[in-house]
Amino acid sequence: MKLKFSIQIIVGFSTALFMSNLQGQNRNDNKLDIETRISVLSDSISNLNEKISQLLDSIPVIRQELRQSKLDQEISLAEKTISAQNSLLDGFGALYSWITIIIALLGLALPVLTYLFGIRPANKARKELQKNLDEKIASYLQKNRDLQIDQAIENITSDNAELRLNALNYLSLTQHQGFVDQQFFKIYQVLRYGKIDDTSKAILTMILSSKKSIYADEFFKSADIKVPNMKYYAIKYFVTAGFESYLDQIIEMVKTSNDKSIEYMGIIGNLQSMDKEHILTIMNNKEINNLLSNDDLIKCKNSIAGLRKTWNLPDEIDNSDLMKRISSI
Repeated sequence: MKLKFSIQIIVGFSTALFMSNLQGQNRNDNKLDIETRISVLSDSISNLNEKISQLLDSIPVIRQELRQSKLDQEISLAEKTISAQNSLLDGFGALYSWITIIIALLGLALPVLTYLFGIRPANKARKELQKNLDEKIASYLQKNRDLQIDQAIENITSDNAELRLNALNYLSLTQHQGFVDQQFFKIYQVLRYGKIDDTSKAILTMILSSKKSIYADEFFKSADIKVPNMKYYAIKYFVTAGFESYLDQIIEMVKTSNDKSIEYMGIIGNLQSMDKEHILTIMNNKEINNLLSNDDLIKCKNSIAGLRKTWNLPDEIDNSDLMKRISSI
C-alpha cells in the first residue's frame, strides 16, 4: 500500500511538473506546437507507465525477498534459540548425571556410614551398658551372698537351734559356688575354736575341703580328726590338693586310731570312690604297713577278700607290699 501511494505521488508530481513546463514553454517558446508537446508528454507518460508497470511487477519479488529475509532472520533466531536451549539441556544433562552419580554413591555409602556412625556405636554403647549393668548386678549379688555367708558362719555358733540349722543348710547349698579366703578363714576359726556339734563339723569340713587353701592345709595337717565324715573330707582334700604331699597325715590317722585295720580299710574305701591309683600308694607304703599287727593284717585280708569285687580293686594290689605281708603270715 505504501508503494502504491508513493507511485501516485510521483505521477502527480510529474503531471504538475509537466503542466508547469508547458505553461513556461507557452510563455518562452511560441514556436513549439502544442501537439508536439502533447506527443512528447504522451511518450513521457507512456515511459512512466512502463516504469510503473515494471515497478509493480517487481513488487511480488520484493515482497518475496522481504519475506525470505524475514524468514531467514526468524530461522536464524530460532537456530540461536534452539542452540541456547540445547546448551542449557546439555548443562542440565551433565548436572543430572553428576547428581545421579552422587546419589548412587550416597546410596552405597549410606549403609556403611549408618553402620559406622550409627549402628556400631549404638551396639558398642549397648554392650558397654550391658557389661556395666551385668558387672553391677554381679557385684551386688556377690556382696549380698558374702553377707549371707558371713551371717550363716556366725549363726553356726548361735545358741538358737533353728538359726544353726538354717545356717548349715544355706552353707551346704551354696558351697558349690565357692568361698573367698576370708570366709575360709572364718570357717577354719569355727572348726578349730568353736563349740559345735559333729554334724556342723562335718559340713564345715566338707566346705573347707572344696578348695586348696592355707587354712585347709593348716586344719587337715594339725587337727585331730575323729568324726568319720570329717575323715572322708580330709581324704578328699588330700586327693584334690596332692595326695603324696599328705602321706604324713594319713600315717598319723592310722597311728592314732584305736582299730588300725578298720582305719586302714576305711582309707582304702574312701580312695576307691575318689582315685583308685592312690590305693596302691597306700598298700605299697611300708611306713603305714609297719603300723599293722598280724591281727590287723588278717582283718585287712578278710576285708579285701569280701570287698574286692564290690570295690572293683585293681589286680595290681596282689603284688603290693601289704599283700606280701599278708601272704607271709
